[in-house]
Amino acid sequence: KDIRLLDESDTCPHNRFSKSARTMHAHITAGLLRGLDGGKLWLDQGSYPLRDISRPYEKSLGKHQGFYSRIMEIVRNWNPAGCVINVPPLDREPFPAVGTHFCDQCFWPVFCFGRTGIPVYYDDVHAGGIHLLSSGQIDHYTDEELHAFLSEAALIDGPAAVKLTERGFAELIGVNAEYKPFIGNREADCVSGIGVGFLAAGGTPFLTPLAKTEALSKVYFSQYSGAPEKEIMPGSTFFRNELGGRIIVTAMNLQKWHQMHIVNPGRKLMYISWLEKLGGVPAYIPEMQDSRIICGNLPGGELLCAVFNSSYDPLPVRIATRKAPEKLFCLTPEGNYEEASFRMDENTVDTPWTLEPGEVGVYRLD
Repeated sequence: KDIRLLDESDTCPHNRFSKSARTMHAHITAGLLRGLDGGKLWLDQGSYPLRDISRPYEKSLGKHQGFYSRIMEIVRNWNPAGCVINVPPLDREPFPAVGTHFCDQCFWPVFCFGRTGIPVYYDDVHAGGIHLLSSGQIDHYTDEELHAFLSEAALIDGPAAVKLTERGFAELIGVNAEYKPFIGNREADCVSGIGVGFLAAGGTPFLTPLAKTEALSKVYFSQYSGAPEKEIMPGSTFFRNELGGRIIVTAMNLQKWHQMHIVNPGRKLMYISWLEKLGGVPAYIPEMQDSRIICGNLPGGELLCAVFNSSYDPLPVRIATRKAPEKLFCLTPEGNYEEASFRMDENTVDTPWTLEPGEVGVYRLD
């Protein structure tokens, strides 16, 4: 509150070898959806003799002036939706900067949900929802704030679970998490049987579940492919605590694990099942490719979804939702809503649009 957020939307070194006009548009759109009030657009070197190379920036920004104005109008009136990162007060960030910033510890959106098409938004410490907790985030919260998060719903990675255990919250998260040597190379979902790779090294904690904790997946070790497996521990757990909170802990170390063990089709299916157990998100992208989605509820009850194609393949615009919409609209570059037909494929809205690499589309589901 009482703070204006401005972005230096810099294309440094100011030509399309470093920043494409299409991804510049996606960057500005994402910034506005996150609450930016404006910014300085440094598009090119005005005195550079080959200045024409930057004309596509100007063409793209000029084309989308109405689009940006409408996005800012939307954000002033919507309620962001999805999993939440609770941002502590700014006075907890030392200035000049010393050590690790809070934002440097928010690994769920950076390494995971920001690539798998699952919505995340940022709010203050009082916002409710499915709280995402990873690693050093825990150090920035008071015991009272953590208590409040754990009375609702929370998804917690391994290092965060260790910190919570050390601060006396094991009885609320359903596990004792500790760093000790162990082996394990495969994790299997207890319901679907889906198996994914697992890294016992690299700062992965050992999870010891409490008596009433449910194992969602289990970690196994085998000497080689086809060899007999030994069950080691739960890989992820679900616990309903005495406060009524629904808590899922995963042993994954989001910061240190290789991306191939965090972002893959099997893991994405596990994430979606976890979130359903925690109450679900309003929408997500079902495609198994790099994508991002930002969601919010409009005053009239409509759901707005911004879909970003972060991959090098075209992305068919398909949005999995909790309820089927009656109408579907796309936001045009001029800032108007254009209605289109669609069909439902089970819980997924199948639209007529496809996003090219680096492209963003904004859609309203009525």
